[in-house]
Amino acid sequence: MKHLFIIVFMLCFTHLSAQSLKGKITDTNGKPLDASNIMLIDNKNNTIAYTFSGSSGYFSISYKSESNPVSLVVSLVGYEKQLLPFNGLNNDCIIKLREKQYQLKEVKITAQRIRQSNDTLTYSVAGFKQKQDRSIADVIAKMPGMDVKEDGHIEFQGKAINKFYIEGMDLMGSKYSQASENLAANKVVSVQVLQNHQPIKALRGVSFSEQAALNIILTDNAKGAWAGSLDLGTGTTIDKSKKLLYDCRLMEMFFGKKMQDLSMYKNNNTGKDINKEVIDITDYFRSIHEEKGILAPLSNSVSAIDKDRYTYNDSHVWATNLLLKTALDCDLRFQLDVLYNKIKQHTSMQTQYLDLDGLPIVTEDSKINNIENQWKSEILYKVNSDKFYLQNRLKGYIDFDKSDGSIIYNNNQKDLFVKPRKRFLTEDFQLLKNLKHGNSIDISSLTTYNYLPGQLLTINGKMEELNLNFLASSNYVNFKQKVGKFYIDNKIGADFYNQKMRVNYSDEITDNTYKLFTLYANPCMSIMRNKYKLTFSSKISYAHQYYNQKSCNSFWIEPSLDWNYTMNAVSSFYFQYSLQEQPQMGKEIYDTPIFSSYRTKISNNGQFETHTINQIYASYKYSQPINGIFINCNSSIHFGTNNVLYKSTLSDDVYCSTATNNRYATSNYTLDGSFSKAFGWAKAVFSLDAIYSWNNYKVLIDGLINSAQMQNGVWSFHYSLRPIQLFSIEGRSSLILSKSVNKDNPLFSSGTIKYYTHKLNFNIFPFDKWQLTLKNEFYHSTEKSIKNNYFCDAALSYSPKRCELQLMFNNIWGNDKYEQRYLSNSVQNYTTCQLRPREIIFKVSFDL
Repeated sequence: MKHLFIIVFMLCFTHLSAQSLKGKITDTNGKPLDASNIMLIDNKNNTIAYTFSGSSGYFSISYKSESNPVSLVVSLVGYEKQLLPFNGLNNDCIIKLREKQYQLKEVKITAQRIRQSNDTLTYSVAGFKQKQDRSIADVIAKMPGMDVKEDGHIEFQGKAINKFYIEGMDLMGSKYSQASENLAANKVVSVQVLQNHQPIKALRGVSFSEQAALNIILTDNAKGAWAGSLDLGTGTTIDKSKKLLYDCRLMEMFFGKKMQDLSMYKNNNTGKDINKEVIDITDYFRSIHEEKGILAPLSNSVSAIDKDRYTYNDSHVWATNLLLKTALDCDLRFQLDVLYNKIKQHTSMQTQYLDLDGLPIVTEDSKINNIENQWKSEILYKVNSDKFYLQNRLKGYIDFDKSDGSIIYNNNQKDLFVKPRKRFLTEDFQLLKNLKHGNSIDISSLTTYNYLPGQLLTINGKMEELNLNFLASSNYVNFKQKVGKFYIDNKIGADFYNQKMRVNYSDEITDNTYKLFTLYANPCMSIMRNKYKLTFSSKISYAHQYYNQKSCNSFWIEPSLDWNYTMNAVSSFYFQYSLQEQPQMGKEIYDTPIFSSYRTKISNNGQFETHTINQIYASYKYSQPINGIFINCNSSIHFGTNNVLYKSTLSDDVYCSTATNNRYATSNYTLDGSFSKAFGWAKAVFSLDAIYSWNNYKVLIDGLINSAQMQNGVWSFHYSLRPIQLFSIEGRSSLILSKSVNKDNPLFSSGTIKYYTHKLNFNIFPFDKWQLTLKNEFYHSTEKSIKNNYFCDAALSYSPKRCELQLMFNNIWGNDKYEQRYLSNSVQNYTTCQLRPREIIFKVSFDL
């Protein structure tokens, strides 16, 4: 209570230091002027705050009293700029602008690169697009404040977006990379960022969101007409064993006011990753309880190098997305995705165990074949109006994945085989209705059934069959009341989890059942002001757990506090505290020994455990779109208690992890941030990103508990510019750092591992419609025993009307193997993987 009082006191003090000035902008005849630019400046001519007048000419500009504003500047195209002393202004002042005509000899009209209107930022695609950019994702990656990650998800100021709209319609749902990676940049006029976006209209102004959404604004000729594209690419490898290569795409799309459609078929065996276009990048704010399972495909990934350098694939993707607007604010959406992906890998690996006495090392040389055959479908009906929200979603998934191969393990050859199959079906229903006097009622029910039948061939030649059945259901009713300026949530709910597992190993069958039933009440109080938003809640739960004839009852209280404070027009601060009680469920407590991989066995203790996690998160955002500057800084602290300590052994080539009666606490500290700046010269954009984390934990070595720490950091610098019309540059340099420290026994520490990656692309435009691209990549490390790697790709393209011809040369220079050492909490791996050979590909693309 003392800490809460201090926070509330600071909030009130900060609020009292905030000031605002209100007024009205008119012409000399008293006619209100819309969209006038209003700025407060200090004695050093720095902008303190800015805003725009509304349709009635009224404005309200907020500032901190200690910022000492000196002048108010009011400007509007076609009117004379006004510079007024701030001390002479009062609230409800009326400022009149005089019309002014300008004599222009010659005018060059260019679009403003970034515009702001309230919480909406509008990025001009023409202002950021370079001639080499093909998809809208290529352009978004160059926009300051935004980032496109490797898996396709998009972030704005360090947070993942929660929606990806096309002309205000949610066609893609959680698989928006299909649109961002395939929608041509020349079909898009602008990209809008809807800051603090609440997707449910009935909750806007009531429930606050820290995430942004993107809205893609198309060109006129891309609306209301069927369009498509066809890419045909073929080539060969340039090595002793020639192999036919292909890279093709067929795509059609339609974006109308009442219907949108995007369907495609893609394939390639050039190493290009197209799997990300069918995965769920985000499920927004409703988890569907999709179970990951215990078994996983055989895979040896390398983190520092791009996948297309070492992946030998045969990939096919079919996808269709159809959205019908059945009535005003009513959507019916259908999605179907099919993935077939066959991957081959040849990898050598040395594994050193940092949690075993003697630091034993095992060696593996594996040849792996992975087959992914996955089908996913979703039907959604949604009504999203200002006073009513209804969603009913049915989602299903089925796969036929399997992996096989062979391995030489410590000089002994073994066969590999695993079938990590999964199926699930989800029914998701939500209804929200706004009532009188600012009240509302919200009813939700989400149920998912998971079935995961799996098989695994262990290193001792025995087959393990592992069948898992999971049923999860979350249901609640929430009555929201408005009391004065406060919003009070009265939320009650019930959650149910039923998890069954059957293990058949060496003809010994074991059945396990785990159940969790939770009843809870989650009262919540929110207050929203112009400057701040404060929410406090406390979830009170009663839980009944059951496992194999044993049961226990628990009572949990989980408080949380959210505070968002808008300091001025360019700065905001966010703080969050939460306490979470997380019971170990199903897979985490089953006391039947289970092989999770061909030589890793896990044994839990069958006891009911609950982790308590205290989390503190704070972020600061600064954005000045007019100057193209975006800054965000984030910090988080996690404290976890009652974690089970595991004992590790290596016996008969099997790495065993067995739960003990020891418990320990963990702490994790993370700092991250980014800075990006757009310049008017050469369409230049520079960005700097950094993240560093410290994870403190315990490890059991030879019966003794040791304190350990894992440190990870990534720094990257990204840039893009076109200094002259004939030439453009884009690149990224990164440093990846990892370090494992055993504080009690330095012998088990790893030292520091550093990897550097540099990518530099040159794009040359010697003639109209011609383009020459040189892609350069350089990977090096502080490890003297690891070779440096340099790659160079070249492409020459010619683009007549509605067509493009392209000749590509891949891996012109480079090694045939890549080496890397990387760390986890318990192991240190040294990996060598086979790289793709030199390749030549010819590709032709048509706009249909």
